[in-house]
Amino acid sequence: MAYSDFPVVIPERGCGDVREGGFYASSTFRPGGRWGAWTWLLGDMGEFSLTITPDNPRQPSLINFPASLLHNRLVQDRVELSAERFSLLDLDGGKAKLNLNRLPIVGLIDQVGSDYYTPMSFAAETKLLGPHRRLSQEMAMVLAPRCPLPIVFVHKHIPFVALDDVTDVSRMYNASNDPSYPVLSSEQCMRRPSFALSNWGIRSADDNGRNSWALPLLSAVDKHKGKAEGVTYQPGIFGVSVITQIEYVAKPGDSEDNLDALQMLNIELTRLPTEEERQAEEMALILSRIDTIKRGGDFQDME
Repeated sequence: MAYSDFPVVIPERGCGDVREGGFYASSTFRPGGRWGAWTWLLGDMGEFSLTITPDNPRQPSLINFPASLLHNRLVQDRVELSAERFSLLDLDGGKAKLNLNRLPIVGLIDQVGSDYYTPMSFAAETKLLGPHRRLSQEMAMVLAPRCPLPIVFVHKHIPFVALDDVTDVSRMYNASNDPSYPVLSSEQCMRRPSFALSNWGIRSADDNGRNSWALPLLSAVDKHKGKAEGVTYQPGIFGVSVITQIEYVAKPGDSEDNLDALQMLNIELTRLPTEEERQAEEMALILSRIDTIKRGGDFQDME
């Protein structure tokens, strides 16, 4: 395949420009596909906050996805999901266990750059374009034969709210004044992690966690620029997407032998757009929406 025939990548993201010669974990989502582009994965913003963080914030790590969520710590070996742990968490164990058992065992965990994104703006970009994470060449070689893989995202500024009764929870929930979220009753404000909600999951036909009581709180905190009253912060998980391929952004001078070798390793070859392609209507629209996200604009409905 000639260089000019390689698929074109979006040249910018909220955290910077895509570079020639780089390896990236990315996704190619399509309507009606198997995987959801974005799923909210939130704890209860209290006693059961999902405070898992990667060992290396600069590079994704492989984890046992469902076991890490259940035990709220990095689990990197194959273990059975503990029935005792479900009981200790005082969750609706039937729903939570069913949802966790439906998840792929192997996944990735990655930390989002808090200098570039809030949790809400990162989710908006991922829903718009899919995840896109630069990798070392060594990690790219490890991940390429394993795709598709779920990738769990951690942010340094996830709110923690020490609220004890459901009236306070309801008041905080509805404080966002966001018309896209309904006013919830006390019964609907049950504090539980996303994976304990009915039909939650990461496939396109599953509940993507948008009804978690914690999501409007995250939105309210975002709108208040991290100064919402009664809220403190800690690192934690807030969402999950799926990596469907590992790609290499080719340089015009790359040798055919090297490119062929990458393709043999299940790595997709891509390229940056030409200046003319950047000016095309569809690309220009995407870049303008990325700019909106960077500036903290109205990105709530960028599905």
